[in-house]
Amino acid sequence: MSFEQSEEERHPMTPLTESEVEAAWTTVEEERSLSDDARAIEISLAEPSVEALSSFHSDGSLPERRAKVVARDKNH
Repeated sequence: MSFEQSEEERHPMTPLTESEVEAAWTTVEEERSLSDDARAIEISLAEPSVEALSSFHSDGSLPERRAKVVARDKNH
């Protein structure tokens, strides 16, 4: 899953915002059909590739922001 960054957060390694974390969890719940008992263990920034970071430093292009989600669902 990917997200857009605001102008204030124009660095690829900026941690996910609260709204990005919420959007990531909502997406996982919907796409994986998780039960009401499902819990997020960790939701964090999926670090961009070295190439993407290099492009950011050379021309300022922001790589796609993605979330890494670890979830637990007793029913799956």
